[in-house]
This record gives sequence, C-alpha cells and structure tokens, in this order.
Amino acid sequence: MKYYRTTSLSHKICLDYITKDSIVIDATCGNGHDTLFLCQNSKFCFAFDIQEGAIKNTEALLKANNIMNYQLIKDSHENFYNYCLKCDLVLFNLGYLPKGNKENSTQAEITLLTIKKIIDKLEFKLILLVIYPGHSEGKKESQLLEKFLKSICQKTYNVFKFYNLNQIETAPYILGIEKK
Repeated sequence: MKYYRTTSLSHKICLDYITKDSIVIDATCGNGHDTLFLCQNSKFCFAFDIQEGAIKNTEALLKANNIMNYQLIKDSHENFYNYCLKCDLVLFNLGYLPKGNKENSTQAEITLLTIKKIIDKLEFKLILLVIYPGHSEGKKESQLLEKFLKSICQKTYNVFKFYNLNQIETAPYILGIEKK
C-alpha cells in the first residue's frame, strides 16, 4: 500500500463516495484546497467558513482554476441545513486556517453539534473528518468526537478511523461515518 499524507488520503477516500453527479459539502473551506478537489470531482459543492479570509482565499483559488460549480457560504457549518438537505459527502478539515490566526480554530462543541445535526437532518453517504489533535482545541475536538462516534448505532452506520500507529500522538488522522 502506498503511504498518503492525511489530507491526500482523505481525498482518496472521497473518490469512493462521489461522482460527477454528486452534491458535496466542504464544511471548513479554509484556503480552498479541499473545495477545489471536491468541485473538480462532483457536480456541486457548498463550502462553509466563518472567516472572511478563508472565503476570499477559496474564491481566488477556484477562480484561478476556472471552477464554477460551487457556493461559498460565510456561515458556520452548523447551519448547513439552511442551504442543503441532501448530499453524498461532507468533508471537515478541522483546526485552524493554515497560515492564519491559530486562535481561530474549529470548536469542539460546535463540530459535535454539527455532526449530530447532519446525522439527524441530512441525507448523506459519508461524513469525513480530518482531525488535528496537536493543539488544545483539536485535542478536545478529537476526544469529544471519538466518544460520540463510538456510541452511534452500528446497524445504521460504519464508523472508521485511519491513523499512523508509529507517529506521535498529536499527528493528524481521519474519522469517517458511513451511512449503511
């Protein structure tokens, strides 16, 4: 098996769940790299971020690549249901904006609330979360999400975790929730 960085592996996993007819959500668009990937491999992408800089960075990247099949939404991902109620995949790349203010990080309680709302309100195939436990909020997010995901119904969902056993504890990893 070929080794992939965590974000590259998340993209490989996404390709098993989306097609050119798929509607997808990038719950944390950041600098736009996941949004670009999702747009290139799906019909339409709803991309969320609460930071104006993230929206601007993503828009610039998408325009530079002549991408048109998206809607950028300056809003918390917890409000996804105001924009979309059915999609094939939801991708979260948690933590803080690369090269941005590290104090502006995704918040554990909001991420958990969003996951619960997605499970409750959204028709989906896969929720994929790239987790960064190397900072305090990321560690809290990691612990809270794993505790919750261990409790969801195994008859309805497959929950998986990809991580490197020989890496430091704070290395990024992937959690997935597949609807059966």
